[in-house]
Amino acid sequence: MRIFRIMIALVIVLIPALLRADSHGPNSPSAYTDGGNWSSQTNAYAQDDAYAVYNGSNNADRRFRLTGFGFNLPGCAIIDSIVVELDTYRNPGIICTISVTKEGTTEISSGQGTCPTSDNDVYQNDGAQPLWGTTWSAADINSANFGIIMHTRSDCSSTNWRVDHVRVTVFYSSPPNTVQKRRIRLHSED
Repeated sequence: MRIFRIMIALVIVLIPALLRADSHGPNSPSAYTDGGNWSSQTNAYAQDDAYAVYNGSNNADRRFRLTGFGFNLPGCAIIDSIVVELDTYRNPGIICTISVTKEGTTEISSGQGTCPTSDNDVYQNDGAQPLWGTTWSAADINSANFGIIMHTRSDCSSTNWRVDHVRVTVFYSSPPNTVQKRRIRLHSED
């Protein structure tokens, strides 16, 4: 009887796995705060051609904070980018500034943009600052206080600004998988 022993040692240290890219959204807000100079604020929650309208004078508080986006990213998510889209229009001469916030009040980073001057145009932040100049965790994005802050600056007496809809999409990756080391022994007896 012949005994054959075959021993195969298989050791895998790490197999690089491609990161699985995923996204959540676009999500709409469910809460707002403002300086008291906006009307019909909840109209910014849906794409329906009903508008939240800025009613203040040129010197009034123009901030419009939208939060409650309802994200539920996995705790291990690696945030790759945050895309903000606004369906809004304003009078020429008004500059709108869009910022993101982790806790609902502090502006993390501003992406000064020119909001559309006609209806049905959509502003979208560009890819130059996909993380808006900071780092993000899944907990930051999942927080009910995560959101955006919009405000205007104008050198003209008319400050007509209308917001139809705001939505946010978050792109994220999963961390790479690792494979455990294994040793396999095969033997056969004849």
